[in-house]
Parts: sequence; structure tokens; C-alpha cells
Amino acid sequence: MFKNFIKYIIDDEIHHPIITRSYRVFIISSVVYIVLHVILNTKYPLNGLCENILAITTFIMFIDFLLRIIGAVYGYNVALSYTHKNSYQSLKGYIFSFYGIVDFLSAITFIFVLNDKSDDVFIILSLITLLKLARFTPALGILIDVLQNESKPLLASLYVMSILSISTSTIMYFIERESNQGFDSLVDALWWSIITLATVGYGDVVPQSELGKLFGGLSAISGFGMFALPAGILANGFANEIKRVKEIASLEMITKVPLFSSLDERAMYDISTILRLKRYRKNEIIIKEGTQGDAMYFIVKGSVSVIKNNFVKILKNGDFFGEIALIENVLRTATIKANTKCELLELSRYDFNNLINTKPELLKQIEKIAKKRYKNENDTNNRM
Repeated sequence: MFKNFIKYIIDDEIHHPIITRSYRVFIISSVVYIVLHVILNTKYPLNGLCENILAITTFIMFIDFLLRIIGAVYGYNVALSYTHKNSYQSLKGYIFSFYGIVDFLSAITFIFVLNDKSDDVFIILSLITLLKLARFTPALGILIDVLQNESKPLLASLYVMSILSISTSTIMYFIERESNQGFDSLVDALWWSIITLATVGYGDVVPQSELGKLFGGLSAISGFGMFALPAGILANGFANEIKRVKEIASLEMITKVPLFSSLDERAMYDISTILRLKRYRKNEIIIKEGTQGDAMYFIVKGSVSVIKNNFVKILKNGDFFGEIALIENVLRTATIKANTKCELLELSRYDFNNLINTKPELLKQIEKIAKKRYKNENDTNNRM
């Protein structure tokens, strides 16, 4: 019973979404309160009820760490990485993982609260708890991948920025050093150069000579483009990485469909590019029995019920339905209803036909597989 509870709250969103998501909201709320409390307490001392809530939320961080240790021993995916069948290896993998270290440091905050110590170490540890939220969003993983993939362009832009900063500071040093105390050394001039190229404009160091002002203006203009380089590289890297993640997810779903499982990678990629994201509310009818079929669907998030007479089947993340409609002009044989808020990928017959019209050999292969599958489904329905 306890083992199943650990699995429900940590590693089983698909089968027990309400329990898992409720626990997730519980942890996120606790983290947010701890961070806000520490920040506000540096200006407005918080006592009484606020201190009691802080003790409770830090205790939650401590309990969460213990539960994840137990989950690691059971072999659950508490570190969002590979797991081991061996309990010791699984526990070791979690403890020394990024999330294991963050969970440990977050748990220590409870000890500081018990000892009534609100020093700088406690403030740092409390702010580290904010990193626990990275477990619930892919943003941090995407950022790391982007930095790795774009490391060479980023280093190149950093090198160019360094050359530009040093060059402009050196020139301004020679121009202003005789009449301006703000340029007494290359170090002072370098400060002015960085602030000017970044277009921050603190104004604590200002050129005095006409030539210095002219060159300072040119430096500021060049800074617009130069310091925008890293931002552009990161933005492009994020867009490419998010696109890649979506393509991989789409390809993984497509490979599960019998119609497409024997196709080559290029054909699967072509199919993945024509998928469209569709969202449905809880209890909304996605497909109604007896209507004309014109698309198939892949479940990205949520669950749906396949309803036919008194028979009900539940489909969840990664499942698919309606594939026969792509190549057979038939009526829907069941009603599909969203059990939760759902995100689906739709593959319409129109887009699919436009694709296979350019690949006759692909159409023949799919038709052969689909007709066999459709015949088997009809035989099963007749027996029911």
C-alpha cells in the first residue's frame, strides 16, 4: 500500500493523475511560499503565523526528500533519468543527481528553522528550493540542451564582444585620459565600454571631449547589434530545440501505429510534419459514433473513453484512435469522449492524401496493412 502511494505521488501521473498533480501543486505552493517569505523577510520581518507556515512548508521539503529516497530504493524515476533494478544503484543515482542535490539542500532548510537560524546560509538554501520546480517543467532541460548545442556560436559571439569591448575602451582611454578622471586607466575605460556597448547607460562615466562623445555614440550604436547576437543565438536555439522535441514526440507516437510501423524514417518524418495540435475540454465529445470519419488522433496529454454500446475502453498518453478513417471512407464505429482536458495530435485524411499522392508506393503499403486491420476489427465487433 505504502509502495503504491509513493508511486502515485512521484512516478505515475498517467494512471493516477489526480493524486500526482495534487501532490505536485502541494510542493509548488510550498516552494513559492518559502521563497516569498525569505525575500519579504529581508525588508518586512515576518513573525507569528507566517513563521509557523514557514516551518510547515520547510517540513514538507524534508518529507518530500525522504519520500523520494524511498522511491529511489523502489526503483521509481525520482531523478527524471534512467533507473536501476538494483536499489543501491538507484539510490546512488538519485542522491548524486541534480534533482537529488537540490532536494537535499531544500530539506536542510527545515533544520535551520528548527534551530531558529535565519542567517545568510538559510537565505541561500531557501532560494535554492526554487530549483525544485525545474522537475515539473522541461524548461531547464531545454536550456541546458540549447547551451550545449549553441556553445560554439555563443563562444564566438563572446569572443567578438570581448574584442570590441577592449578595443573601444583602449581608444577611449587614449582620447579621454588627459581631461577625464573616469578614464584614468584601462580598467575604468573598460567599465565605460561595457556599459555603453550594452546600452545600459549608467552615466557615471561620460566622455568630455567632442571626439570622445562622437566615438562614444558610435560605440553605443555598434552595441545594439553586438550584444543582440547572444540573444538571437539563444532564441534560435530555443526554437530549434522545441521543434526537435515535438518532432521526436510525434515520431514516437507514429511508430506505435500499425499502419506506419513498417515505414522508413523519412516517411514517418513526412507524416509527423502534417500533424495538428487539437485541445478538448473535459467531457467534450471528440468523435461521435455514426459520423463520417475524416482524421485519426494521437493522445499527447490526458485520457479519453472509447464508448460502444455497453463497452468502454480508456486510452491515455501515447495511445491513438481513428486510423481507419485515413484510408477507408467509413462511419465511426464508436464514440470518443475526453475524460480530462486533452491535447491531441490530429492527422486529417485531407493532409494525409496530399502527402501520399506524391508517394504511390507508400499508399499501397498502408492500404494493405489498413484493410487487414479493418477486417480484424469488424470480425471482433461481430463477435461482440
